[in-house]
Amino acid sequence: MANQTSNGRYIPPTPSATTRANDRLREAVGRCYAQGECPDDASLGEVIEDAEGKRFVVDGRVNAVKEEWLKDHTVIITFLGEARNLSRQIKEDLIRAYEDGWFAKKLFGASAERGRVKFEGANVASYVARSEQIATWLLQQRELKIKLQETEEYVVSFKPWLPLQELKEMKLQEAELKFWIIALRVPLDAYFYLRSAVQGVFGEVIEMHPPEYDRSRPRLMNVKLEMSPKVRGKIDDVLIIESPAGEKWRVEIASPYTNWCRRCRWYFHTEANCLRTRQGEEKGANAAVRSGGHKVRFFRHQQRQEQQVRNHSASRSVRGEAVEAQQDVADWATSGTNSDNHGGRCNEPEQTAERPAPHGELSKTSNSSNSRVRWGSEWYEGEKRSQRSEGECSSMLSSAASKSPRKGEALRGEVASSFQDRRADTVDRSQAEKVQRRLVPILCTMANDGVYFLALAQADGAPTLPSVDVDHSPTPSEIAEFTRSLYGQHVPIRLIPRSTMVSLIVESGGRFYKLYFPLLDARIPSELATPLTQAGVRWIHMFRLSDRFTEELELIKILPDISTLILRNVNKKLQKDEDLLSPFLAKALTADWQVLSESNSSRGSSRDRSRSSRRSRGTRASEAEGDSPLPLEVVQSHSRIQDQTGTVGLDGQA
Repeated sequence: MANQTSNGRYIPPTPSATTRANDRLREAVGRCYAQGECPDDASLGEVIEDAEGKRFVVDGRVNAVKEEWLKDHTVIITFLGEARNLSRQIKEDLIRAYEDGWFAKKLFGASAERGRVKFEGANVASYVARSEQIATWLLQQRELKIKLQETEEYVVSFKPWLPLQELKEMKLQEAELKFWIIALRVPLDAYFYLRSAVQGVFGEVIEMHPPEYDRSRPRLMNVKLEMSPKVRGKIDDVLIIESPAGEKWRVEIASPYTNWCRRCRWYFHTEANCLRTRQGEEKGANAAVRSGGHKVRFFRHQQRQEQQVRNHSASRSVRGEAVEAQQDVADWATSGTNSDNHGGRCNEPEQTAERPAPHGELSKTSNSSNSRVRWGSEWYEGEKRSQRSEGECSSMLSSAASKSPRKGEALRGEVASSFQDRRADTVDRSQAEKVQRRLVPILCTMANDGVYFLALAQADGAPTLPSVDVDHSPTPSEIAEFTRSLYGQHVPIRLIPRSTMVSLIVESGGRFYKLYFPLLDARIPSELATPLTQAGVRWIHMFRLSDRFTEELELIKILPDISTLILRNVNKKLQKDEDLLSPFLAKALTADWQVLSESNSSRGSSRDRSRSSRRSRGTRASEAEGDSPLPLEVVQSHSRIQDQTGTVGLDGQA
């Protein structure tokens, strides 16, 4: 090993050795960017494979040398005024025309060569000069003008190059002195009221820019407004303007704190979770994601600043860590199946030890008030209430046991009850009679970086997990129908085979709700992903169920005081190998949807109709008695579930 004696002692490199190594690295960086020769050197980094996937991690010292070289040789060119309207090829010709002027005047000697151009966006390009002298001169000029024709003058500006992270930090620092927002895709009806609405809702507007770059080609798209930095904490991601007739015009708001994707050139996400990046790619490792709007990002920015101040005062050696994470999409397929019938019951109360509830609504959830229905080879639904004296309460526990299907063979259900801390952890009989049932379908989908569940944006932009009241335990066909009413049409779904529907009893607004959480597989053609996102569909990574994302889960509501934090309780009630973070769910979301033979379908059709009739009679009788429906027969097997096809859409309708 280098720098090591025969007895194993490590000898640190001398300053001169380090300097020589850095000089060799700078030479290699120069050859790379000037001549296009990438070095073949294993010491540049190492290959690491872990839970996040397989990747090449660059050596920190090497990267520091590379960034230093780029800072010395690279200039950011921004096209201004009329130059914005030029095509990319003409913009590059404009840069070469500038170079021709330098060479003709021999400003940098006869040996000066052309630099390398890399477009970073529509009107921004990186220029890697061959010498530090050229880069320094351009930065001193700040701005240059050139005439391609007598009447056409084009202007470009020059700024220092910075690594992406430093550039982001610089923009956030600038926002503390010069703050702006952009009103995105302003509706025609709303534009007349935009300045007044922004000033009334958010605060002082210093200047409102015209909505176009070229006055000769007026259009209405995005509008930039200079704001007072004092209003940064008041900015929301959405501005609502309401007409006298009650029509609401929704204007999305972006700011320096809003995520920006350099790939699709739009806001609220980054390249890491861009729809265009995710479509068609292979499945990768799980990655945490974070919503990219101003509200969340500005709040995170303030938290980081406060944490850095606290860390600095505690110890100068502690550095504040800024965490960046992104949001969301999936790679969709286009076929689906639904299930229609149900039957039988097999109540098996789940034996669970008490767990402390760390947050808000989790503490309102009874550990013994969960019910599980499993869509298996044969599946069951129903509830059994047991009454005991001295304030002992209903356990409201039922679960489904998967058994092998045998034609004409009666199924046996075992019923067992368990009570844990009945005085503090269950619902008594009078309360149970007031329980309102509510269906909360969890639409899951698979992207190359893991599993997501879907939510919808409300009129004010706040995300919500849609739900609907039901008067009994929902059947598969009812789950599909209710999901259709919540999300709209056009997208195939199915209940995830052999998944478990957990139900929980929670308290909200002085009353009790029994929430049902079926897991559904939703798939959509890739060309609809972007329109759906713009229509209000929100994609939330399952990784957010971890403790690190508590505040973000609290922002996604199911009921006014019940948020998606409750999904952590749902996850605890699922078996470990079938929970929301398990390979089981990921495998189910990528499996082909197989439709069984028509013979199986026809063989069971007449039998299903007769059993459906008997089930309906049993349901009405149960409801008349004030109890939940408890079907007496098994009428649906897992294979029959997959025979029924249908589609449910995600058109952004809340």
